[in-house]
Amino acid sequence: MIDLMDVMEERIKTAGYGETYFRRLDSAAKREGIVIRRLPATVTGRYYDRRKDVRYYVQIVVKRRNEELAMGECEAIADLLESADLTSENGSYSITSCVVDSEPQELELNEANMHAWKTVFVATMTTSERSINA
Repeated sequence: MIDLMDVMEERIKTAGYGETYFRRLDSAAKREGIVIRRLPATVTGRYYDRRKDVRYYVQIVVKRRNEELAMGECEAIADLLESADLTSENGSYSITSCVVDSEPQELELNEANMHAWKTVFVATMTTSERSINA
């Protein structure tokens, strides 16, 4: 299994940004935190040994009661992850690049006193045989 989201979560926690969730945004209702969501990936190449070249999209959403804090943390996380070592810890992929695909922007919420900012990353990678057999 591709562990990019786990690696991103670890980098975010190590930087001191607190609680992260791998779930739908609405399941973290009325709670502050950081939601890491996988978006649909695009396969850009296939090999005879079943490896694939993939554009893997990940959305990061920062929810806070303080709007400036949500915006600031989202921007800081975007900078952090763009320059972080996102090498697979389980050998499921080799990464070529990971860049911000959608700059941090406000996300409209239907929750009183909560503010959310989001950014989207695209990671260009080649999956390994390990990610296929896991």
